[in-house]
Amino acid sequence: MKHLFTLIIIILFFKSNAQDINSRWQKNINEGKKNYAIENYKKALEFFKAASQIIPTDTTAFVYIMDCGYKAVNSEIVYKSFENLQFLNYETHGIYEILIATARDVDKDYQKSLNYVEIAKKKYVNNKNILFEEINTYYKYRDYETTKDEINTFLKLFPNYYKAHKLLIYIEKEIEKNFENSLSSVIQAEIIFPDSLELQKQEADIYLRTGDFGKAQLTIEKSISQNPTDPTLYYNLALLFNEKQDYEQSVEICKKAIELDTNYLDAIYNVGTFYLQYGLTYNVALSDMSLAQYKSQGAEFERNAIEYLKKAKPYFEKAIKLNPDELDAFENLNTINVLLGNLKNTVAYLNNNKQVLKNIANPKLLINNLNFQYANEKTKQLEKGETGHINFELENIGSCDARNLEIIIMEPLAIPCLEYNKIVKIDSVSVGNNIKISIPVTHLENTVNKEGIKTIEDAKNKLRLLVKNSNGQSADMVEFTLNLSNNRFAGLKNNLYSDTEDIDYFHPKPIPKNFLLIMAVDDYEYWTRLNNPVKDALAVKNILLSNYNFDDDNLFEIYNSDVTQNNIRNELIKIKNEIKPSDNLIIYYAGHGYYDKEFDDGSWIPVDAQVDFETDYLSNLRLVKYLKKITARHIFLIADACFSGSLFENTKNISFQPNNDTIPSRWGLSSGNMEFVADGAKDCHSPFAENFINCLNENTRKDLPVSELISYIKFKVKNVTSQTPVGRPLKMEANKGGEFIFYKK
Repeated sequence: MKHLFTLIIIILFFKSNAQDINSRWQKNINEGKKNYAIENYKKALEFFKAASQIIPTDTTAFVYIMDCGYKAVNSEIVYKSFENLQFLNYETHGIYEILIATARDVDKDYQKSLNYVEIAKKKYVNNKNILFEEINTYYKYRDYETTKDEINTFLKLFPNYYKAHKLLIYIEKEIEKNFENSLSSVIQAEIIFPDSLELQKQEADIYLRTGDFGKAQLTIEKSISQNPTDPTLYYNLALLFNEKQDYEQSVEICKKAIELDTNYLDAIYNVGTFYLQYGLTYNVALSDMSLAQYKSQGAEFERNAIEYLKKAKPYFEKAIKLNPDELDAFENLNTINVLLGNLKNTVAYLNNNKQVLKNIANPKLLINNLNFQYANEKTKQLEKGETGHINFELENIGSCDARNLEIIIMEPLAIPCLEYNKIVKIDSVSVGNNIKISIPVTHLENTVNKEGIKTIEDAKNKLRLLVKNSNGQSADMVEFTLNLSNNRFAGLKNNLYSDTEDIDYFHPKPIPKNFLLIMAVDDYEYWTRLNNPVKDALAVKNILLSNYNFDDDNLFEIYNSDVTQNNIRNELIKIKNEIKPSDNLIIYYAGHGYYDKEFDDGSWIPVDAQVDFETDYLSNLRLVKYLKKITARHIFLIADACFSGSLFENTKNISFQPNNDTIPSRWGLSSGNMEFVADGAKDCHSPFAENFINCLNENTRKDLPVSELISYIKFKVKNVTSQTPVGRPLKMEANKGGEFIFYKK
């Protein structure tokens, strides 16, 4: 009996232990899935790795690890997990798809990717997914002829595979710009997919690009007749009328698209832009009027300007709510807010000036000691649920009492989840006195109505104050910035992740791209000719494209006669329109530089800039203004030009986290400080460029942080010249303390 009791205890112990193991394994799997669902692949990896250690014979965790490794851009983890799955004798075509994609997208090893394709093709004969990954590899290798050949072979086996038709059309239309062939491919695809709206749109787009507006309109109208509730069709028709310069008709059709889809961002933005342009036209006319013209026509023009600006405003506000990263909408909304404020007070301002001429006494108001008092002064950040206070003193230095005052608070940028009184009334401020004012501001908790609305990354949360008296006179407008907490996943619901074991392999998080802008000038029209800038820049470009994670698709370059102020701006606009917040931008400039002592500002010299014509130069202030418009994770600015040290603020108190490229950064590297720098002998490189190139060439590590590159160059250049390179983080709002890292291919 005693032995039986002992046996029962042992059985229960092992059963309990097994249940504990399964429980811990399931807990890690579930936590991994949660993070996987919100695209936090690095965190998900930790949980899946923990699960694989608890039950090393279960394949579920290893499959997830492979997929997370690919999406977290870590090929070593992918290959190691594949070895574990092979050891467990577990293989599927999905696993080989991940291997093919990892070699291609992460390692940039296209031959290795094709080798995996060949292995998979033998194991899974005529598998559609494997064959299409082979096509993707040729496409990303930019072997477009082979890609098209493979697509045509593929379509014989799988004629109804829509993605293959779509890729073929894209190559012919967008890459080769062969509209005749792409139109033929579209028409052939429409035979198989006669009801495909996307193909009809492609056909209309080709007609638009070739200027055949008649056929384009017929194609779109035919699609509308078949699908009268599709808002994208109306939007495409609106674009057609825009191309025909029939703007009013374009706006009316855009409104039809918005009726069908109240959240149609492009249509909303375009209607706002149209109204803004009309409002600006009237506003410019107002500013150009003489006083006499304004007395007779000003009121009418003012009403028209206000009408169109008010019409535009809600469209941009809606666009911002739909996409908090829509910086152009923020800029337009700022413009509207300022213009409306000016327009509303224009007549009152002129009347008040008349009163001054008649020696009528008026108060004069000043806003002093403006500050924001946070609930927690240590963190200097307003958390959700907390209330802070706008504090300032209002002083009357005029010749009479100020009565019936209104303090007006405005948001130049739409700030979700912020609550305060927009207008605060004050009875009076007597002559020579001041009063202290405190206005509460609350950062609201997430609610159903606010869910999904986030503040824009790296943008300031500004509030502006304006004080007006009963005569319409006002103190100068002042502004301040609120630091708000950014709880990215606040209110996230558990039902956002899947309850099944299925993995959607190929919706990866976009791999960051490196954009490269090269600008160099040898042959100036008015300045002395330089020996080496173009040659230096080409050498830098070639080594980055050959040895590091840069490619031609994201290369922007202008040389000599093309390096005008307009072209520089246009290249930056192109980049701004293509780059994503997760991407990086490297800028290399080589040419003349200039420093204006009077205004303490440096400049780059475009090719056609005249000597002593500062308006022809590209000033640092304007360059930084352009860069602030570009929402990249990292920007690294390299300047081989005289006085390029003027790019930096006179401070060294800017900290950063070494080797951390997940945190946004803004860095600069100049060939010298506030000094002339050497161009180098003819047929050589400049001392700065030579050492920059040598550093990139001699680097044997997989990763090279900019801080280490700068240390190398500063040491080397100082040893051979009298110039002093400067390299450090730039004092810009978007700089959060990380640094860009050059990764080798």
